[in-house]
Amino acid sequence: MRPHAVVLLILLAIPLQADILTLRDGRRYRGRVIWEGKREIVFRIVVGPNSTVVRRFPRVRIKRIERIDTPPTTSQPKPEEKQHVPPAGDDFEQMLREASELVHDGEPAAGLRALRRIVTRAPPKTLETLERRVQTERGESLAQWMATLRLRVALRGRGGRLLDVRYATPYEAGALARLAERLHDDRLKHVYDGRTLAQWARAPDDYRTLGPEALPLETDARLAAAAIGVRLRFDPRLKTDRDQRSRLIDLRARLSRLSAHISGLTGFTSLRADPDTLPDPVRAFLRRQRESSATSRPTASAPTRRASPGNP
Repeated sequence: MRPHAVVLLILLAIPLQADILTLRDGRRYRGRVIWEGKREIVFRIVVGPNSTVVRRFPRVRIKRIERIDTPPTTSQPKPEEKQHVPPAGDDFEQMLREASELVHDGEPAAGLRALRRIVTRAPPKTLETLERRVQTERGESLAQWMATLRLRVALRGRGGRLLDVRYATPYEAGALARLAERLHDDRLKHVYDGRTLAQWARAPDDYRTLGPEALPLETDARLAAAAIGVRLRFDPRLKTDRDQRSRLIDLRARLSRLSAHISGLTGFTSLRADPDTLPDPVRAFLRRQRESSATSRPTASAPTRRASPGNP
């Protein structure tokens, strides 16, 4: 059998029990060792009932690995050396720590899956405790954190040009809708060639000649329309406010027509030759929202937060 096939079988055969990998800094991960080398170990971390993420750990960072199912070729550990491992999903505080580490290490999708499992399975009192911890450590609510991660995940690999949110838990839906509302309001106020995006949306045919701002204008039109789509799908307020919902549907249609009009102009396709050179408006927006949230907290009770490269 080929080596890569063996690895695939191992990846698909994770038992109910799992190995515990402990780093020298105290962090612990539940999952399965799927490959060991002289300098690093590849470990598959369990973050949900049907969700895992594979990470590489240098051996110098690893303190120990507790193997639950010892291979038959090795001697069984002594009874006193065996440690009880709680079933996956019971240790919600550990799950929160793992979610934070996954986000910190550039795995927002995996971190979000762990948070989703927490808010859908944790008992109310436990969830309240975790909510207070997140508020203290991050300066934002757990729902706001999840909403921000949801947007980050939707933007990965798309250069900030499109917002594609297909799922959100009821727990975070309100926060996600408010964040999407601030996002499309932010882009509608942006000025291109003397007019705001909202003004161009009211008269798309007025844009006749491609200028240096044609590509960012078309990008923002699609982005604002997508943000409105997020609100239409998840905003609980729009279930009863039919007038506001109708206005948003009309605005989204206008923004889509503006985008189609600009992209149909002769020569527009060549502007997309190098989309990676575009600024990322959504990541910049999320960063401003985070900074605004931090500065709006009372200084007397504001906790000190550690800088994290994984934060937006």
